[in-house]
Amino acid sequence: MSPPDDLVTRGEPGTAGVYEGTKFAVQGIFEALAAEVADFGIHVTLLEPGAYATDFFSAGSLTTAPARPEYDPLRKRLDSMTMESLGDPAATAPVPLKVVDAEKPPLRIIVGDLLPLVRETYDMRIKTWEEWQDESLAALGRDTRQLTPRSGEKT
Repeated sequence: MSPPDDLVTRGEPGTAGVYEGTKFAVQGIFEALAAEVADFGIHVTLLEPGAYATDFFSAGSLTTAPARPEYDPLRKRLDSMTMESLGDPAATAPVPLKVVDAEKPPLRIIVGDLLPLVRETYDMRIKTWEEWQDESLAALGRDTRQLTPRSGEKT
């Protein structure tokens, strides 16, 4: 299970870049694996959970460096997360079981209330890609604008 990459890229500075980068790698591996085994009738699903009430940030769970004052605002935001605002891990168990039993399981499924944030992130990405489309196509060394209209444009 891996949080949506969309949220990782919107993370706060100093929130474990190596950890978040690893999440991207796991997602890429899952997508590649899904493509590789699809012809064998094997399905791969990546569960992408939000924040859950676990002991992940507890003193016994992590070894950390001494606190630096530059990260005080971030620590304050993380400390403000209450157990009541986090998901219940026990409530998640039926979701993967339903996915396993599905005739056509999804490649990815968000577990939790993250879809609005993911949608917002993708909207921002698409907007940027569209704004820079001419430069992206110019990098091919030939004029391809007539082949790939921007969103909402007619060919």
